[in-house]
Formats: sequence, C-alpha cells, structure tokens
Amino acid sequence: MSLLAATFLVARQCCAEECVPWFSTYMFWFGTTFGPESSWASQQKFGLLIQFLTDIVPYEPPACLRVHINKVRYACHRVSSS
Repeated sequence: MSLLAATFLVARQCCAEECVPWFSTYMFWFGTTFGPESSWASQQKFGLLIQFLTDIVPYEPPACLRVHINKVRYACHRVSSS
C-alpha cells in the first residue's frame, strides 16, 4: 500500500470519528490538503494526485467521489492556469 493510500484511509477514519479540529469532514480535509493553496498545487504533484484518484475510482464510495470531483475540478483549473 502506498503512503498516499494510507493517508487517505487514516484521514477518512479520522473524519468518521470527527477528530475536530483537524478532521471535521472529509470534504474539508480534502479541500485543505489538496486545494489550490496546498503544496500539491504544482503540475507534477497534481498529476500524481489525479492518477491516484483515477486508480481508486472502482473502490470509492459515492460520497467520496463527489468530493473529489467537486474539489479537483477547481484545483485543476487553478493548476492549468498557472
């Protein structure tokens, strides 16, 4: 298992357990961690994130897929315009 996959699993569990203030909701964690102001906003790192998200699509619950689609769409626009 990759470190990125393990990070997602731990973050989701923390969000499910409501470990406030660090993990209030999965949407908030994902947006903060991978949003346009994060260190993942570079072209190379963003490409890695997109590949990871693509690989895990068959295993994702619908709620997480919605978060990824909504947050990544905005981040993708920001990265491509920089």
